[in-house]
Amino acid sequence: FLIDAGLSLMRRVWRGERWWAPHTQHLYQVWARRTGHTAVALAYAVVTLCGAVLVMAARGAPPAFMMSLGLVWYMAGALLWWILQHVAAHGPGDTTERDR
Repeated sequence: FLIDAGLSLMRRVWRGERWWAPHTQHLYQVWARRTGHTAVALAYAVVTLCGAVLVMAARGAPPAFMMSLGLVWYMAGALLWWILQHVAAHGPGDTTERDR
């Protein structure tokens, strides 16, 4: 949820949109309209559970490792967010002119 909220709002600021105004551009909202809230909530729950299991498995590791693990986790989440936003906006089989 933090990645979705943070990146959605950052994108609105970058575009010069009124980030404080109500909107429906969060990934959760976009995908819930496509697949239903239950499926999206379950997907978010699975990702959260995977993160919790990862933290529990790394318990007791050196602080530098834990910080690196957190950075990798959030970067992977940001990449997934970007991919899913792109798919939501353009469709799964969309290619650009450059790719053709």
